[in-house]
Amino acid sequence: GTGSRIQLKDGATVKDELVVLIIGDTDGDGSLRSSDYLRVKHSFEGKLTLEGIYLTAADINHSGEIDTSDYMRIKLCFEGNRTF
Repeated sequence: GTGSRIQLKDGATVKDELVVLIIGDTDGDGSLRSSDYLRVKHSFEGKLTLEGIYLTAADINHSGEIDTSDYMRIKLCFEGNRTF
């Protein structure tokens, strides 16, 4: 899920590392679930601060913040009425 790290190693030496980002996956479980919808809703309402890769996963329109567009798009996706 979002936040997972994939490493390319040569023995014990890490040669490269990538961080997984799944749009809408704000809790890192790899799926879009009610917990993600609630995290975006609470972030939009100012009750939760998402940071780093989890903010990026929630910022569907790439505006740099969680706004009405992000909230509505993830809500519609969660309800099965839209895809990203």
